[in-house]
Amino acid sequence: MISREFKAGVVVVLAAAVLYWGISFLKGSDLFEHGTEVYAVYDNTEGITKSQNVTLNGFSVGKVSDVYFHPNNSGKIVVKMNITTDYPITANSIAEIRSADLLGAKEIALVLEKGSVLIESGDTLASSVEASLSESINKEVLPVKVKAEKLLASLDSTVNILTGFLGGEMQDEFRTSFDNVNRSISNLGQITDELSAYMAD
Repeated sequence: MISREFKAGVVVVLAAAVLYWGISFLKGSDLFEHGTEVYAVYDNTEGITKSQNVTLNGFSVGKVSDVYFHPNNSGKIVVKMNITTDYPITANSIAEIRSADLLGAKEIALVLEKGSVLIESGDTLASSVEASLSESINKEVLPVKVKAEKLLASLDSTVNILTGFLGGEMQDEFRTSFDNVNRSISNLGQITDELSAYMAD
């Protein structure tokens, strides 16, 4: 006959096992789901943490299972991923850190590359980080700003030449108009700088 103490012990063990599984599940790691463990190394992980999504074409194919500094003390960060999809992923695919939403949450998106060799547990994928919104704005706006400043310098020289041929009143009106254009371009540059700083924050 089974003693009451034995039954109580079994219940406690089962409860502890269920609790452990529940906590692991909430953290994003299912104890009963085994996948392919792969790695990627980054200079900066942009806030990636354990249990965040790994996606392929926007579809979740795994989770980040661990994040830690590289053991060679280089300061680089290793991200360990558990890939649970049966979809064939080539070994030369890229693990790119991207924004998952407008609020700044991050995920790792797998960018498939052509190849015949598929990933295996222990493989290290190539890595990349998507440009931030502020970096994208700077990339697009900075060339325009530089051209505007060059144009302004050229116009300034032209205005100085033209004002020498104009009468007093017309000269003042022309100079006022040019000063307004100058201020508009300067304001554009200031707005661009402020927007870039705001997006960086």
